[in-house]
This record gives sequence, C-alpha cells and structure tokens, in this order.
Amino acid sequence: MGNVMCCGCVSSSNIGIVERFGRFNKIAEPGLFFKLPVVDNLKHNISMKKKQVIINVDTKTADNVFCKVIVAVIFSVKQDSIYHAVYGYENFSYLVDSYVQNEIRSELTRLTLDESFLQKLTMSDNVKKSLKENISFGYNIHEVLINDIEPDPKVRAAMNEINTAQRNRLAKEEIANAYKIETISKAQADAQASEIYGCGVAREKQAVIRGLKESFPDLSDGDIAKFMVASEQVNILKEMSYEKPSTIFIPYDNKINFNMTMPQ
Repeated sequence: MGNVMCCGCVSSSNIGIVERFGRFNKIAEPGLFFKLPVVDNLKHNISMKKKQVIINVDTKTADNVFCKVIVAVIFSVKQDSIYHAVYGYENFSYLVDSYVQNEIRSELTRLTLDESFLQKLTMSDNVKKSLKENISFGYNIHEVLINDIEPDPKVRAAMNEINTAQRNRLAKEEIANAYKIETISKAQADAQASEIYGCGVAREKQAVIRGLKESFPDLSDGDIAKFMVASEQVNILKEMSYEKPSTIFIPYDNKINFNMTMPQ
C-alpha cells in the first residue's frame, strides 16, 4: 500500500508546496498533481493574487502634532521564488508592519503637519523603496499608498477654527475693498457731476451777462456785477425756502446797493 499513488488538487491562482517527511519536495501547479500517500503532504496552498495589508502608524510631526497615518501595502508572491516566500519569513505581514512604522515615523519627524499632506507621494515612494530593499525577497511590492493622515481630533477642530477665521477675515477684506471702490467711484462721479454743473452754471451766468449787455448797453460792469450778486441772493433765499419752508431773518448789508440806473 505504501507504493500506491494518489493525487491532490491545487485551485486556480494558487501554488502548492508539497513536503515529504516534513521537508520541501516540490511545487505543485494549479490543477491535479500526484503524491505518495502518507509520505507526501500538501503543506502550503499559496495564493498568487495581490494582497493588501493596512497599517496604522501613530506618530508625531515636526511641529509636535500627534496624528495617525493609514498606510496600505499591496504585495504578491513571486512565482519564481515560492520557496523563499514560504520558508524565508516567519510572518511577512508583521515584517511589513515593522518597516512601514519605522519609515513613516522617520519621515514625519522632519515634516510639519501641512507639509506631510503635501509630501504623501514622496513618503509613499520612500516606504516602497525601503520595503523593496529589505524584505522583497520572494515577494513583489506593487504599491504603497498613504490613504489618510488623521490629526488628533482637538488639533483638527483647532485647524478648522483657524481656517474659518482666515476665510472670515478675507471676506471682510473683500467687503471693505468693495465699499472702498464704491465710495471712490461715487466720489468721482459726484466730482464730475459737480464739475459739469459748475460749467453749466458758469455758461448760464455768462449768457445772462451777455444778454444784459446787449439789452442795456448803457449799464456799466459794476451795475451788472451788483445785479448778479442780488440775483444770487434771491436764488439762495428761494433754495432755502424750498428745502425747509420757514421764516428766516437775514442781516442786511447796507453796503450792497440794489439801485441801478436803468436807461430811459
């Protein structure tokens, strides 16, 4: 019976390790394989699919902020190094965890919290390089991804408050700038309007003076000036009465003479 052959089976995407009396004998490809009963034993059934291990690293940044870094390492067994992958490591995932913890802590002690978010890709590349140099014998290290950097909840709340305060300050500055621009524009418009109005009034007075000179050629320049001053006083009184109707007493200056010599 000891020489009777029997068979075993390895599922797809797997590689089998057959031991004989506890010692490595051969590698069994997916499908049916033959083995000696009692003597041979399918000891390991190794998956060739990519695997992922999630590692949580508690560390501190250069600006003394405690945070948790979540790292994902994607790896697979090398088909041409099955023996080394199975017999070379006691616990490969544990080794990966140790190297990632060490590399991430050494990286973050040189970076502030803000810099660490900007340097995620660089840190991933450095961790991947370290794993390939130290424990890739028998394994393929495909990717090292830093999924998240989580600061302490109190630090996160403080960062949110700082961000909110900065945005409020920027909003107030924008409102102030808008009000400033509006005020300057209004002042410029008022100045232009006043200038145009003044030019119109000046041309009106000039037209009145020309009309007086043409209508009353015997009037002297002094008489015309007195007439214009009196006219302005009357206009002022009219404007004041329109603004707030009331009785107004105004001191009269005897020096102003309204008597003008009109031509017969």
